[in-house]
Amino acid sequence: MQKKIFYLFLCIMITASTAFAGFDTDEKIYPLPMSELIDVLEHWFAGSDFEVSLHMIKPGNTTLHARRRSETWQVNLKRHSPLATRARAICRLDGKPDKVRLNILWRFLDDYFKIPNTTAKSSNLEIPTAVLSRIDAVVCINSRNGDMDNQFSGFVIDPAGFILCTAHGVDAGEVVTVVYYDGRILEGKPLKIDKHRDIALYKVDTVRDSFVPFENGRELLGMGERLFAVGCPENLRGTVFTGIINAPPRRSGNLPLWQVNMEIHPGSSGSPVFDNRGNLAGMVKGRYRGTDSVGFLIPLETILSFLNGN
Repeated sequence: MQKKIFYLFLCIMITASTAFAGFDTDEKIYPLPMSELIDVLEHWFAGSDFEVSLHMIKPGNTTLHARRRSETWQVNLKRHSPLATRARAICRLDGKPDKVRLNILWRFLDDYFKIPNTTAKSSNLEIPTAVLSRIDAVVCINSRNGDMDNQFSGFVIDPAGFILCTAHGVDAGEVVTVVYYDGRILEGKPLKIDKHRDIALYKVDTVRDSFVPFENGRELLGMGERLFAVGCPENLRGTVFTGIINAPPRRSGNLPLWQVNMEIHPGSSGSPVFDNRGNLAGMVKGRYRGTDSVGFLIPLETILSFLNGN
């Protein structure tokens, strides 16, 4: 009997170890007891409609399994100390390792232990409450082009799961990964992509109350007017940058662009831009090459034209 138990335990250990063999995985240590980290992960996966199960290999060593259609996860958790846990994970999509989704998990856990950014960068101004109320409608978007991972920003425009973002980070027909402010991960399916306007519309299968309304949107902006962009620059969800309109509208490809004095970083493209009352004024297109403080915005009128099919 003891030999059977020993061999069963040995098989479990071999299965747990070989499951990670040959795959590009990361191992990180987080400052939470294992039981608390398990709660965080269970809530995160369950919030994205995964079926979750736990298997204790031995005391201080537990594996979490999560499944949603063709997407499977295996997260191995080991006690590092009474107040810290070592985590190692694999994500597979259609049986193949998916590094993009794996990195989303690490970013979520990394952000979980960070103090939220509540002060507008590039300025000593506090963020208006009306702008803060829009943060949970902003999403991070991840796509993959060959071996290149792309990360940019977007925002929910309807509770039924319609999302706007820029088009220069995606290909026609490409499904993207959408990460909500609360850490949920869902697939975004393309509905319309306009490379000329640099705008894309995606649909996510979820219902959510938080969205950015077009009511009271700003089509006309004044020189020197202060604006606030909310997005995911460099994978930092809910980051707010402030800036001002510092030039008359520019034109690119016969389309108008607002020029702003505002920090624009990798991942900022697609960030919604608001006035100090939280009204939508446009969307970040990108920055002038060679600087991080001269940016360009897609005006609201171009966004409305795109949505109306004009």
